[in-house]
Amino acid sequence: MPRTIVGKLRLIELNTLRDMTKFNVHQMFLFLKNTEYEPEISTTSSENVTTEFLEDAFLRNYVRINEEFINGSPKEISSLLFAFLSKLHFANIKTLVRLKYSDMTSEAVLNQIIKTPQSNVNTYRQVFEDSSSIGDILKLLINDCISALKDPIEKFEETGFLFPIEMVLDKCFYNDLWQTTTGLKGVDKKIARRIIGFEIDCVNIRVILRLKAMEVPSESILDYTMSITDTFCFDALKRACNALNVGSSIETLLTIVKNSYDRERTLMLNALLNEYSLSSSLSNLETIVDKHLLQTSVRVFRKQPFFSLGWVLAYLNLKWFEVKNLRTIIRGIDEGIPHNKIYGLLILP
Repeated sequence: MPRTIVGKLRLIELNTLRDMTKFNVHQMFLFLKNTEYEPEISTTSSENVTTEFLEDAFLRNYVRINEEFINGSPKEISSLLFAFLSKLHFANIKTLVRLKYSDMTSEAVLNQIIKTPQSNVNTYRQVFEDSSSIGDILKLLINDCISALKDPIEKFEETGFLFPIEMVLDKCFYNDLWQTTTGLKGVDKKIARRIIGFEIDCVNIRVILRLKAMEVPSESILDYTMSITDTFCFDALKRACNALNVGSSIETLLTIVKNSYDRERTLMLNALLNEYSLSSSLSNLETIVDKHLLQTSVRVFRKQPFFSLGWVLAYLNLKWFEVKNLRTIIRGIDEGIPHNKIYGLLILP
C-alpha cells in the first residue's frame, strides 16, 4: 500500500462522534474543516452549508479515499479494491429501482445518487429517464446479471415485492468481489477472504432472520442466500433456512460455527441468540449483526501490519461505518432529534 496515502488517514474518535451529536450544522462544518473531510467541504462556507451538502461530502470523501488506494496499488489489489468500491454502484442501482417503483421524477435521482467510478450522476439520471420500467434500468446498468434477475423481475411484476431483486443484486456484487480474491496470494488472499467472507455471512444471516420473521417458505429463503464461504456452505445455509423459526435458525448456525471454532461468528451468533431471547426484535438483531461486522474490522485494523491489504480493507469498512454515522448525526440534527437519541442510533463497536 502507498505510504503517502496511508500515512495521512485518520478516523474520527468515538468520543468525538458523541460530542458531534450536540453540534448544529455550522459547528459540524467548522469541525470538519480540520479533518480528512476538508477537501470535500472546502467548496462552500459556514454561512451557506446545508445538511444535504454535508451528506454528499461524506460520501465523496469515501469515494476519493477508495480511488487513491486503487490508483496506488498493484494490479491484483487494485482490482479487489475497485470491486470493493462497486458496492456504491450497486447501491445506486437499488436507489433507481426504488425511485422508479415510487414513480419519482428524475430530479430525485440527483439528490439520492452517489457519484462512483463506474458512472457519474448524470449517467444514472439518463438511464432513469430512458427507462420505462425497473427491468429497463437493470438491463442498462447491470446486463451481466440480467439472466439471474429474470425470475425476480417477474415476481416483482406479479407481487410488487422488490426484495428478490435487491437480493440478486447483492449476490452479483459479492460474487464479483469474492472472485477478485482468487488473484491474490498468501497472506493477502487469506485476510481478504476473512474480511469479505465475514461480511457475506453477515448478509446471509440478515436475510435468513428477516425472511424467517416474515414466514417466507424455507426453499425461497435459500434462493436469496449466498453459499460462497467455507463456513456457511450450501448445506449449512439449507439447515438454517429449514429451521422452525428465527430462534432455531440462530441456534442451527451457532452449532455449525462452534464445530469450526470460528470465534467471530460464534460471538455474533451468541449475541443474536441472547437478544432474541430478550426481545425478538428484528431491528435489534440486525443492529447486532452490524455491530459485530464493525467489531471484526476493528480487530483486524489493530492487529494487521500497517500498509497491509488487511489493514486497508478493515480501514475502508471502518470508514464506511463512520460515513454512515456522520450521515445519521447530520440528519438527526436537521430533524431536531435530541442528541442522546441520535447517539443511540449510531453503529458503534
